[in-house]
Amino acid sequence: LLLFSEIFSILNGYFCFFVFFVGCPKLDNLNISWCDKITRNGVRHLANGCPKLSAFIAKGCLNINDEAINNLAEYCHELRIINLHGCVNVTDESIKNLAESCKGLHYLCLSNCVNLTDNSLHALANNCHSLDTLEVSGCYQLTDNGFKSLFKHCHSIEKLDLEECNLIT
Repeated sequence: LLLFSEIFSILNGYFCFFVFFVGCPKLDNLNISWCDKITRNGVRHLANGCPKLSAFIAKGCLNINDEAINNLAEYCHELRIINLHGCVNVTDESIKNLAESCKGLHYLCLSNCVNLTDNSLHALANNCHSLDTLEVSGCYQLTDNGFKSLFKHCHSIEKLDLEECNLIT
């Protein structure tokens, strides 16, 4: 005999996303920050079931990786606000896909996504010309070259957080 709390613990990754979000095609804003059981499968179900999503906030979700972000890029083209602060398994591959699919992006937080390089900045520069806020503190692989590209193409930038980007001069 399982207690409800044990069942919920077993199903948590699927319950929250598969059961709840499959029926939410009008959902436009979701904050799952610090939900440490969220997985790429949960994000896949979310992306499939919520095509109108315009804001996705997932600070500190350590299980979110490129596969999860690629699903958002594939199904949620209306994303305007994305916060992946501390999602350490996200790389340039998924940021490139996100930039190519969500060209209306205007707020992006990638702080402490430590695997990102200038390739992410180049992708944003080439695709997200409406970007007005970019937070990349702790992304220590970013350099002047990437930011030059960004500034050349993204003229709407009003806020940059470059704390601990030690390679910029």
